[in-house]
Amino acid sequence: MPNHCTNSLQLLRSKKSILSVLKKYISSDYSRALFDQLEPMYLDLNKIKPVPDGLYRYIFNGRPRSILSKWKTQHWGTSRNTYDTVISEEENTIYFSTMWNPPFRAIQDLAKLIKLDLRLTYVDGENKWVGVFTTTKSGKPKNRVYPIKYVVAKLKK
Repeated sequence: MPNHCTNSLQLLRSKKSILSVLKKYISSDYSRALFDQLEPMYLDLNKIKPVPDGLYRYIFNGRPRSILSKWKTQHWGTSRNTYDTVISEEENTIYFSTMWNPPFRAIQDLAKLIKLDLRLTYVDGENKWVGVFTTTKSGKPKNRVYPIKYVVAKLKK
């Protein structure tokens, strides 16, 4: 069963490079490297909204890990950090995957941090929906969701 949510993130109403704007929220992790990637990078949700240190100490003292997943879902919108990231400077877009859900809350926080409007387009195979989530630099969200069948029918026309 697919549990990956495919996301693309773009700046709205800005001529700035997405990589230059989001540089401090991008992490490199060579342990994530695939054989064809020279410098694996990913949008680090923990740099946008850090997990409290006390929560990690609580978990590593034998408490359930579900508490960490619950915190991430409440504060990021998804239970894990991003992965399978591709940064396209030509398209001024960051493509990435998340587990189960798009990171709506983290993207709202990111818009406030960088003081720019953002658009997150996402597709989820499990629930068979696609959506466009926009947020203003003040964090005001708007989410439009469509069944995949509807989008496919529109594309065929």
